[in-house]
Amino acid sequence: MRAANLPPEEVEDFLSLDGNLERAWQWLSFAYAVREGDGDVVRGLLIYLCSHSTDSVDRDKRASLLERIEDQAIKISELTMEVLVGTHLNWSHVFALVGKEFNPTREKDRIKRIYESLAAQHAQGGQR
Repeated sequence: MRAANLPPEEVEDFLSLDGNLERAWQWLSFAYAVREGDGDVVRGLLIYLCSHSTDSVDRDKRASLLERIEDQAIKISELTMEVLVGTHLNWSHVFALVGKEFNPTREKDRIKRIYESLAAQHAQGGQR
């Protein structure tokens, strides 16, 4: 969960290469949110979402990751989709990784507003 820290405008074309503009706007929403707010909070939300991206729980992978989190033996920068998918972390685990608590609902709402703004602007033919 590392950020490239490139301006969102520079990665917009790359994110839409597959033609799925809605998904590109979703990723751009997170990029703008990192730029405009607390990057660790945005990464925390992404950690939670990635860990819940499948319905099934990989109990062995979850147990291993939880042990590493509790032992403070893993950093955010070491997390990947492969490490997170299927672990179904709860918010206390995410907060431990991020190093602070935050309001997930407020952060989701903020990113949703950014997404809606991007979608509306692109529908009008403009840029953010």
